[in-house]
Amino acid sequence: MLKSGPTRHPVVGILLMLPLLFVVFTEPSGWIAVALSATAAFTGLVLIVVPLVRTMNRNRRLKNPCEVHFVIPPKNREIVHYAEQTTEEGHFVDQLVLRSHTEVTIEVVIMAKVAFQETEWYFGCEGELSSKPRATSYSNPFIIEGLRKEESPKTSPDHYIGSDYYYHIRRSRAHIPGETYVTGLVVETRAPGEYETKVVFQGTERMGEGKLSIKVEDNPATTMRCLRHKECYVKPASRSETDSNE
Repeated sequence: MLKSGPTRHPVVGILLMLPLLFVVFTEPSGWIAVALSATAAFTGLVLIVVPLVRTMNRNRRLKNPCEVHFVIPPKNREIVHYAEQTTEEGHFVDQLVLRSHTEVTIEVVIMAKVAFQETEWYFGCEGELSSKPRATSYSNPFIIEGLRKEESPKTSPDHYIGSDYYYHIRRSRAHIPGETYVTGLVVETRAPGEYETKVVFQGTERMGEGKLSIKVEDNPATTMRCLRHKECYVKPASRSETDSNE
């Protein structure tokens, strides 16, 4: 079971309370009383403030509990139709450039920064409903064959698309700091534009999110900056390459 944060041993709490108990029950006088009263006040402050600060710090970290990026996989693992690929390890980008009015399978890498229990995960773009990209189904890039390779609201009761066209997956997942996994989604694009994209984690304590961007162009020309390799930029696929793969 995941812990909400570091906890103090009960013995430490009892030792911190001893000066307070001594003042209350013995009523000392003179400088001893002043010293013990000050110590008791400090002890009470520590017992109240330290847990509060820890809770506030954890709450702040849970606002953005995971590092998220789009993945452009190496072509020896998966062929994609929206970007030029290499045989090296995949690229991580925060802005994905896609052609308008197409359907593509994209990947999102998720790396937990804090331990938490997830109960629901969802993905979507901001913008006008008629114009923005939308995910229509789930695809696991590391399963070759099996029932979990592809899932959608039509095949699983745990998958659904909300009225805002965010794609939801209800699931129980314990995130561990340093853990990395990749999620695949089938996405349909519509009108050109730049759309803020959110990866949302609903947990047992609060909701957190990571932010990305999808840029849709009629003739993709914007290069994508790779965050995994130094001075690395990924070009979108040319029209001829896209057409040959469709």
